[in-house]
Amino acid sequence: MSGGGGGVIIIRTAIKTALSDPLVHGGLPDYIQKSVDPVLAKDVNDWDHAEHRAAAHAFDWAAMNC
Repeated sequence: MSGGGGGVIIIRTAIKTALSDPLVHGGLPDYIQKSVDPVLAKDVNDWDHAEHRAAAHAFDWAAMNC
């Protein structure tokens, strides 16, 4: 993949889609839901570093536990 950044948007969108799925979101522990809900409410292009980390943590947890 080139350094153009288009892949980054695809990954962020996929993470947001997965975490927004009611079955996945409902399976997250409360503390993760609380940290990721404000992130999911934003456009993926507007996520800052801390929001990327919160989404990545939630996605990692979901991948391992859902």
